[in-house]
Amino acid sequence: MTQPMTIGIIGAGMSGFFTARAMARAGHQVVLLEADNPPPGDVETSFMQWNRTGVAQFRQPHAARSIIVKRLRERDPQLLQAIIDGGMVPWEFHLLGLPHEDGGTHDPELLGLLGRRAALEVPLRNLVLSMPGVRLVRTTVQNLLFSVGSPRRVEGVLTSDGPMRFDSTVDSSGRRSRVADWLGAAGIEPPPAQSNECGIVYYSRNFRFRPGVEVPRGSYPSGPGATMAGVHFTMNRTDARSFTLMLGVTPDQEEFRALRQEAVFMNFASSLPDANLWLAPKISEPIWKVEPFAGLTNRYRPFSRDGLPLVADLYVMGDARFHTNPVHGWGMSFALQMSYMLADAFAAHADPLARLSAFEQQADAYARRYFEASSCEDAARRQLWTDLDFSNRGEPGTYRHYLTSVQPALYKDQVIFRALTRRLHLLDDPAQVLGNQAVQERAARIGASLNQRLSRAQLVQLALEAQASAARATTAAAPATAMEAGA
Repeated sequence: MTQPMTIGIIGAGMSGFFTARAMARAGHQVVLLEADNPPPGDVETSFMQWNRTGVAQFRQPHAARSIIVKRLRERDPQLLQAIIDGGMVPWEFHLLGLPHEDGGTHDPELLGLLGRRAALEVPLRNLVLSMPGVRLVRTTVQNLLFSVGSPRRVEGVLTSDGPMRFDSTVDSSGRRSRVADWLGAAGIEPPPAQSNECGIVYYSRNFRFRPGVEVPRGSYPSGPGATMAGVHFTMNRTDARSFTLMLGVTPDQEEFRALRQEAVFMNFASSLPDANLWLAPKISEPIWKVEPFAGLTNRYRPFSRDGLPLVADLYVMGDARFHTNPVHGWGMSFALQMSYMLADAFAAHADPLARLSAFEQQADAYARRYFEASSCEDAARRQLWTDLDFSNRGEPGTYRHYLTSVQPALYKDQVIFRALTRRLHLLDDPAQVLGNQAVQERAARIGASLNQRLSRAQLVQLALEAQASAARATTAAAPATAMEAGA
């Protein structure tokens, strides 16, 4: 058992607070270092007013996958209850309206949480900061503090307010982490990062169902959605009768770029299959603007060489270490999983090198597995959305086949739905579904296609019509505005 230590955590987002919670519960003293302002109030106030400059995706859709519920039930029921009390909605991800032909039943492990990021982050933050031994310091971290001599170790951080020293330092600063630059400047060159484009641009918006409206249920698990030839969209319930709509489109189609405009976004989204069941003005209203999310990459960075950590007493967590296509909604789950990897390494090893080596081995294998799965899937999608040859389904066991034959059958078969949803919710290895013979056979019998609802040409035409309709509305409104100004 490791003696209590002082842990400095760079970044007070989801990864930082999950890590602080896990380490403080193990008896360590934790200092969170964060430049952003604190939330201005409760969940609703924070969603509307929190200027979360360090988290560009704050109002993008987030997902608390089933692995989060599973791990919190096992290790931290108090935290699970706190975030449910804070507004997150427990939700069974089951496909309704189809029989279980194989004699199976709904999967009890497919229980996730629905909610906007604020509904999870605010109660998590409040609970962690109420713990003995946890404090948050508002400051900007400018660099790491390195020891002199050999072996090198990280002794703490240099902040805008001066140096702060810790027994161990954790980087949970997210996708914008500067840790590789800080190491390189100190002469500790990390192995090259692996990075590739996701090949998709997101436009999302938050809505709320109007008072008195009964939320449509449908056969889908939590909201309408479809993957088509160059367009992927999902609609998901969140907390407080709100929901999100995320449009993911190929960046190579010029006509889709106008989706960042509110009127074009609404016109286009309302024309997608089943979307207007939720978007009709009598059903819901927007509660936030359209949020674009571009420049997306899968990235993986190792922090060991030849099986040895690069530098002692530095632990790199969550998005600072690796991240995947946001369409999966895996980021918060990765953060929680790695917080427990860290706590377990500290509990199992008193020797600092053995502790860091154990963490690095587990965290690196975990990161590489999901980075490769996301990268391979994205590469297959980019190729498919470029060549548009839907007759070429690819060989079973490949990601092209997964995208062209298996994924389109998601809502048509209980066995396929269960396998793909367990993968999405991090309950099964991400590549396991590729070799699932029952899934392959059932998908072949169904024969579903990405091109069966709306073709690329039809989607482009809908985008053009959405722009034309928005332009007509602007033109019609201009004379009225001019008359009002004259009056």
